[in-house]
Amino acid sequence: MLSALVLLTALASARASNFPGWNQTFARYNGTGPLDRTGPFLLNDPNRQFLWIQYKPDGPKRGVYVHAHGNGGGVSVTQPDQQSVIDAGYALISWESITAIKDSEDTLQCQADHELVMKWIVANADAYNLDTSNIIMGGRSRGSVISWPLAYSKDESYTIRGIYMYNALPSEDIFNVSNPDNVLSYVTSESPPLFFVYGPECPKPITESCVPSPNAADIHNPKFGQRVVNKYTELGLSKWATLKDGLDKKTLNIFGYFPSFVDNLPNALECTAEFESVCPDYKTGTKMECGQCARSEKKALFDARCDVSTVTSLCSSATGTGAGDAQLNTEDAMRSFIFEETDDKPQRTLPPTSDAVSASHFSKIAIFVAFVGALML
Repeated sequence: MLSALVLLTALASARASNFPGWNQTFARYNGTGPLDRTGPFLLNDPNRQFLWIQYKPDGPKRGVYVHAHGNGGGVSVTQPDQQSVIDAGYALISWESITAIKDSEDTLQCQADHELVMKWIVANADAYNLDTSNIIMGGRSRGSVISWPLAYSKDESYTIRGIYMYNALPSEDIFNVSNPDNVLSYVTSESPPLFFVYGPECPKPITESCVPSPNAADIHNPKFGQRVVNKYTELGLSKWATLKDGLDKKTLNIFGYFPSFVDNLPNALECTAEFESVCPDYKTGTKMECGQCARSEKKALFDARCDVSTVTSLCSSATGTGAGDAQLNTEDAMRSFIFEETDDKPQRTLPPTSDAVSASHFSKIAIFVAFVGALML
């Protein structure tokens, strides 16, 4: 983590970007001393631990898109991609670790470095005007592999609002069901909204038999992303998992969908307005009455971009008292009552926020220990 002196040096070296009002700079997220950005960086190379940040130093705090590059790539981000993130109102952090992962040891080291990046973001949020309650986790190919555990993790110091990845998860090994920490094991009914973009294209609907075009040998097969989308759908979160493929044939940049993704994330203001419309007495009624109304209006609340945390909080704030309220005196109890207790089986129909995720950082860090082989950009 930056010392005070190094932090001041980094800020002093910040220069205006090509976008008025936005600054950009390089900084170490671990260690001290001058930055060596020449690479490629290998295992245990201390020079690897740096990042590039584009941020707006004044005005309201900005959400952060945290991007990890593909194998053999670097922290540089094209101007069109920078523009897409700025258009969404987000700061952009692109971070370095081991430049190209080739085995499980490299992968685990990159994932450990990712945790240091997140600690740096929290520690330096004020200095760079960052909103740590509004993090979008990203990654390209290699970057998606090393970002996956933290994208689904819980940390009290920041909140993951969404996941936006390009050419994601290009390996059969990391989906191996014999490994309890496989990719899909991370996806639960508590998962944040997801947006996948792929360069190659599959026939529709995307199935396991997909041969991607234009290059049939491309390891970035959209079928891998479709598996994750299917898991979201099984859990009732289809609204919050999107896959766009065939980008190689389009004129969009890889972050081109980012602004629309952000625009459609769960929105507490819209949710509260809809809640007041369908459950107008929720503030003065009893907690039980509010919970019952929320259960009956889940479809309308879902369409209003509600999330589990917002609805639970609204009902927990009801001021009336009545029979049955005692059993709903905690947010966990209210959450369970609204979203899990039904006449037949538990189900969820609203997208949750990541602060409801129960897993801690790297509780499943062994996810990719079977992953071997270099990933292409």
